[in-house]
Amino acid sequence: MLSTTGLTILLALRLTPSAIAQTSTVRYMPTPVPWQEALSRCQEWNMSLYPVPKSTDDPVYDALNQHPLPTYWISRRRGGSCTCLNREGPDDDKLEELPCGEELPAFCG
Repeated sequence: MLSTTGLTILLALRLTPSAIAQTSTVRYMPTPVPWQEALSRCQEWNMSLYPVPKSTDDPVYDALNQHPLPTYWISRRRGGSCTCLNREGPDDDKLEELPCGEELPAFCG
């Protein structure tokens, strides 16, 4: 029988991979389109728009720095507007909300 401490450690080990998992595949979609069309095109590749990064060491930031334009669609963070990564954004996470009809390239993942 497991002690309370042993059970807590086992539970922590079981939950940790999903809690810290990051999407490692970043696919660049260069054609600027509205957010909904970007989502549809990612789905044609059996992907979705890249998820909102959980940390600043997420692989999507390397992709952001490798491509020429400063702003790219990613998954929505909340309703009402659409989320993008903006290399020139004021915060460390580079997340920004824009009107969904703006035409931007995108990252799929």
